[in-house]
Amino acid sequence: MRLQRLILWVGCFGFAVSPVFGQGGNGTITGTVTDSTGAVIGAATVNARNNETGVNYSAASSTAGV
Repeated sequence: MRLQRLILWVGCFGFAVSPVFGQGGNGTITGTVTDSTGAVIGAATVNARNNETGVNYSAASSTAGV
């Protein structure tokens, strides 16, 4: 009887905790950096900011503007 109760308790706890791991911490932004004429801009600095947390991320585009 105690073993069954323990197994039930552990099983319920496992289901209750599993949704916590559903979200990832990172996303992906993709695109090509171009000027107003449509020409690709290589080595452009790109900044992304999370408005909720205030965290900034900087990167540079490749020579192909990606």
